[in-house]
Amino acid sequence: MTARAQEGNPIGSLLMDIMFLFLRDDQQRLFTRDIVAGLNWKLDRPWAELRRGKKLSDVWLSQQLRPYGVRPRTLRIGEEVGKGYAMEDLVEVFQRYVPRSEYESFKAELKERVDVQRELEKPRSQESSDQYSVISDR
Repeated sequence: MTARAQEGNPIGSLLMDIMFLFLRDDQQRLFTRDIVAGLNWKLDRPWAELRRGKKLSDVWLSQQLRPYGVRPRTLRIGEEVGKGYAMEDLVEVFQRYVPRSEYESFKAELKERVDVQRELEKPRSQESSDQYSVISDR
């Protein structure tokens, strides 16, 4: 969201930051503890005023999302089980409270970052595949 829109809408800013965590890691499910940890790095955000001086916690996050019909549920991610949120439960809320233009802009920026990262990793994988082909030619 634009800075002005975020200042006027702290919950929109919070939702954008939560959406960022899902998209950044390309995940469909995240444990509450991981969302809280990710948000703790963003304490200068407009939604921080909603905390009213309280520590960011699982309970606080749940209280912020509950009015939008989103509640944590028990999830299994890999071998771990814990409370968390599924992207499918948040999509409607994201669509309603995060402007589409901001979402598209963010997604394009994220894709660009991923593409750059892949390009940076590409020479290493080509070098290693070249080394394997030299070894297999012997």
